[in-house]
Amino acid sequence: ANREAMELLVRSNTRKAHCEDFWMDDEALDELYEDVVDNLQRSMREPCLDERLRARLQECVQAMRDEGDPYCKTLWEQEDKSER
Repeated sequence: ANREAMELLVRSNTRKAHCEDFWMDDEALDELYEDVVDNLQRSMREPCLDERLRARLQECVQAMRDEGDPYCKTLWEQEDKSER
């Protein structure tokens, strides 16, 4: 759980940064974001989660909220409204 790694994930999958062989298409990237959001939420709900790790996971959540693309931000808005 690392904020810098999460920021890299949400900003680096661009056509400008990589040739086509190295970036994910939008559908695959959306599925990845859904999996990441689901796993972060599941981990954050663990009652026995170490507080240090909880803080690191929260940093990752915030990085996705702050730096993510519009779909990524929409996923978190849906989470906030308990729509997912």
